[in-house]
Amino acid sequence: MRVMRTLLSGRWSLVPVGLLSAALLVACSGDDPRDDAPALEVAWTSQAEGWDAYRTLSAANDDIWVYRSHEASALVGVGLDDGTIEWTAPIGEICAFSSIDDAGLLAVQSGSSCAELSVIDVASGQERWSAPVRFPVKTHPSDRGLSLGIGEETVTVATHCGIERWSLADGTFRGRMAVKVKGDNDYCRPSATTGDLAIVADSTGLVGYDADSGKELWRQPGRVAAVHRIHATDPLLVDVGLDDVRAVRTIDPTTGELGPIVGRPLPVIGSGVAIADPVGDAVIGAYHDPAGGFDPSYGSVVRAWDAATGQQRWQRSSIGDDYLGADAAGFYLGRSITEREGGDGYAYWVMRWAAGDSEPRTVGWINDQVLEMRRVGDLLLVGGSYGQPTTAYRLPDEAEDLPIPEGRDRYGDPRWSRGDLRSDPLVDPCAGVTPETLRTLGFVEAADRPAPLDCRWVEGDRILAVDVTVHSAGEDDTGVEVARQRTTDLHSSSSYQEVEDPALGDEVWHSSTASVGASDYDEIPGETFTGADLLVRATNVVVSASFAQGDGLPPGPPRPLPIAGARVQEGVRAAVQDALSAWDRPDDDTEDADPSAGPDGPITTVPDPCRVLARAVRPLLPRASPTDVTEPGEDRLRGCRWHPRQYGDLVQATAYAVGPNALSGAGAEDEAKAVVTADDRSALAEKVRGPWDEAWLTSDARGSYRGSARLVVRVDNLVLVVQVTLSGTDGDAERALDRARAAGTDLARTYLGAVEVDQGGVPATP
Repeated sequence: MRVMRTLLSGRWSLVPVGLLSAALLVACSGDDPRDDAPALEVAWTSQAEGWDAYRTLSAANDDIWVYRSHEASALVGVGLDDGTIEWTAPIGEICAFSSIDDAGLLAVQSGSSCAELSVIDVASGQERWSAPVRFPVKTHPSDRGLSLGIGEETVTVATHCGIERWSLADGTFRGRMAVKVKGDNDYCRPSATTGDLAIVADSTGLVGYDADSGKELWRQPGRVAAVHRIHATDPLLVDVGLDDVRAVRTIDPTTGELGPIVGRPLPVIGSGVAIADPVGDAVIGAYHDPAGGFDPSYGSVVRAWDAATGQQRWQRSSIGDDYLGADAAGFYLGRSITEREGGDGYAYWVMRWAAGDSEPRTVGWINDQVLEMRRVGDLLLVGGSYGQPTTAYRLPDEAEDLPIPEGRDRYGDPRWSRGDLRSDPLVDPCAGVTPETLRTLGFVEAADRPAPLDCRWVEGDRILAVDVTVHSAGEDDTGVEVARQRTTDLHSSSSYQEVEDPALGDEVWHSSTASVGASDYDEIPGETFTGADLLVRATNVVVSASFAQGDGLPPGPPRPLPIAGARVQEGVRAAVQDALSAWDRPDDDTEDADPSAGPDGPITTVPDPCRVLARAVRPLLPRASPTDVTEPGEDRLRGCRWHPRQYGDLVQATAYAVGPNALSGAGAEDEAKAVVTADDRSALAEKVRGPWDEAWLTSDARGSYRGSARLVVRVDNLVLVVQVTLSGTDGDAERALDRARAAGTDLARTYLGAVEVDQGGVPATP
């Protein structure tokens, strides 16, 4: 019997459900649906108390249910036949359970630092043995717990930087499957165990071991490997990270072959649990609703993926219902319903959604208010918290096609105003962001993957986040007024500027950032950054999108420059449009309107600085090789660096053919002026005359041995930054400074001589 993971129906629980069609709500005759639906049979009532489904760890086999009493810090064994408390074992603070093996043994990790491992015989509650864990990982008790399992001969525990093995028979330590990392203090990635299989993540990828023998079974190479959670063992369904992709997918336990992505993981609210349960040939997942937010109410999404292909089959969302787990027959939902007209109290409706059904069917109902519940096999355990006894209701095999009543919304039904755009349970705003938009923003791998459920795309140092909230009416405000106030709160806390853009929405606020070769110290390579934020309100829907990318200064080889700002602004605008395309806006005759961007400049591409400046740099740094730091495919923002050793002599050139701003409507030349003005050091620079519209030079003699200069030049819409750091001869820093200043100016002239303007193809400089 497989123990199903469940959630309680409290304010902070994860509460997904299928949205029921109108035909299944209340019978047209007005009769109470309870009159025709079966009441669930009470199997037994037990004095078991001190548990709640939100915090309690538990495990079960066919005979006994073992749970952690969080009030008494003890294990409690409850017979599933009649609810008798078979035994109570004081353990102390409990961190995690294994499943119960065929011999009736349960592994428990406990202690204030999760440093104690015990094996319990669940038939008697007696401890077989206990031993200290060598390198424990501290965690708070929750349904997530830690990762430990029982095999035929061995208990395995996922610990810091590896998995520890213990003899199941007597607790003899059998060693560690260690993560191979450089140094003892390096960060270790999560590993996990099923009991039979141990999956270790290290800097080279994933490694699978036979837990009993310790023999290596397979290797799955890749970077940024981690095993975050094992959801199921048959099939092996794992929340795994590999090659910068974190996803729920199957793993072949004998070969390590990864199946398709069947669900993107998502941080859940509070200490709730992300669900991924196999049901037939599908995987059911329960996640927070990305369009719900906390306003007007809390909602979540149940999704189904095809296990073989990873394709999403459907999704449903609603408010206030409970996910009660799944088995081969389908997955179960619970719903608190309103009292009868005669004031006959509250009730709880249980449904099951089977494969192939278009809607859930009625299992039965409980004539009482249900706040805490946990499904164990064919029993639904209710109560048990705050000193209350536990009642077990039996779930029948059959479900019936009966009307399902509306739920008693514990958090307040959305009160829609006239003209509001309403949440569609079949719409995922994140999935609306198209691959074309992602490619515009430089996402290569992410463009071909399922949309992340938290609407956050990360690839290298490139980050895109999209947030969508559908607002309904408040106590005294319409949905539009609530959304307007939320928009005000957001833009007032940041450096947004308002712009008229009816093609996007009723209110549009934006912010753009671009810096080229910026550095606080001239002898350190400058950093280039592009970013944009866009906040849009369309009636009662608020969408915000932000993108950021910079080359940074990590140790090791230089990272590529970001993509050009014009592409960033176009992509962010498209991402908001994609998200808003989920709704048909009333009287929307501007949907296809072009953005009101200003004119482009005469310079739309720039030549490769490595090629153009190679001959001029050679006398300055004869032993240096050029490093092209241009993002592949980018022709408006290009750079090259000559830097033989860190903190040594340096030449760096970054050229940026600034484009028009698709968010503000500014033209390319105005944007280029803003890039120069935004340089924090321009106020300290001296103006330099030359064949350009403006140029500013900053320089510094570092100590007695080195001189550095940084020249910022603008010609039309082109911004060029040249940075030179040279060592002095015989410690003459002033002479080195003069050489650096002169070299920076000469390099700028050389590069500008190779730039051609679009009109006529003539050089930009004489």
